[in-house]
Amino acid sequence: MKKILFINTVSGFSSTGNLVGELTKIDGYESLVCYGRKKDYLNVNSYRFTNIFDNIFGALGTILFDNNLDICRIATRRLIKKIKKYNPDIINIHNLHGYYVNVGMLFKFLKEYGKPVVLTLHDAWTMTGYCPHFDGIGCDKYQTGCKDCKYPFAYPFSLFKQNVENDYEDKEYVFNLLDNLTIVTPSKWLADMARLSILKNNKIKTIHNGINIEEFKISKPKNDKFTVLAVASIWTKQKGLDDINKLIPLLDKDIQVIVVGENSNQIKGCKTISRTSNKQELIDLYSSSHVLINTTYQETFGLVNVEANACGTPVITYKTGGSPETIDEKSGMVVEKGDYEAMAKLINNMKIVYPFNEDEIINNAKRFDKKYMLQQYKELFDRLS
Repeated sequence: MKKILFINTVSGFSSTGNLVGELTKIDGYESLVCYGRKKDYLNVNSYRFTNIFDNIFGALGTILFDNNLDICRIATRRLIKKIKKYNPDIINIHNLHGYYVNVGMLFKFLKEYGKPVVLTLHDAWTMTGYCPHFDGIGCDKYQTGCKDCKYPFAYPFSLFKQNVENDYEDKEYVFNLLDNLTIVTPSKWLADMARLSILKNNKIKTIHNGINIEEFKISKPKNDKFTVLAVASIWTKQKGLDDINKLIPLLDKDIQVIVVGENSNQIKGCKTISRTSNKQELIDLYSSSHVLINTTYQETFGLVNVEANACGTPVITYKTGGSPETIDEKSGMVVEKGDYEAMAKLINNMKIVYPFNEDEIINNAKRFDKKYMLQQYKELFDRLS
């Protein structure tokens, strides 16, 4: 049986860790997940090649000296040793930032190792000299060379950012070392960005993220009171926290707003839930709401839109990143980024005339069934191995 070795910041934890966990289930392959920190105890074969001291010193090197590409040398030697011992047919790398791996050392080894490598992007960090998201501030320096960074406090945070130009040049060198590198993006939007960036000389393919359609489905009828739902892991300015606060007073008084996510208590005039107790509670919220709004300023795909559609709920989203790709005219609407007034007007009109059909909304979500995502990854792995 052929082998795949996955590399990610985390294992079975958060969106990237859960995606890697799903990929380990692809038929016909044995898998090993090598990760740097945080593990949920999913039933996957995994190996943590760092320890707490590696993570601390990696974080300090990044925060104090913007040394994010040249950290964790000892931990990376452990990873390389494990790769050689496991001897995979394919290596699938996911998030590289997160204070856990020496990117330059890893890619120089991979060039010598000669096995096919798939790099799955979850943000734009590989294209820039510093930040993982440039769309939120309208920056296009990633196309020609990063300098004088306009995103001073982005993760992975650096106190001084003195190496932005050097990091951009280093990434340009590192991510063009391999002759057998395939870039996978979760959205066509991110693929288009990659083709304008330092990654443009590599093979680039879009595989949309997927959800379990059998799990995300209508569980409750719509609330008697017209309900607007907004969901984010953490509410920040880039997720639209300020816009939600401005939007709510523009809604008709008999409209109920529910906001889910950390920092939701900073949003006034609505019901807030800092964290759902389980996935079923979130599904119930999707199902019982009349519309999901997505006010994000930075989004590589927008899986929350697909989850809502799968539960029969339409979406109104900003025209941000890959978010518009998740809906069609029968399952949602798109407004310009930052136009919360237009979004409020659409919501008020929806309360009077509801223009959507649940079956058509759900049919759109079926395009993003997890089985299609896994099938496309399998076809890619089969072709490369």
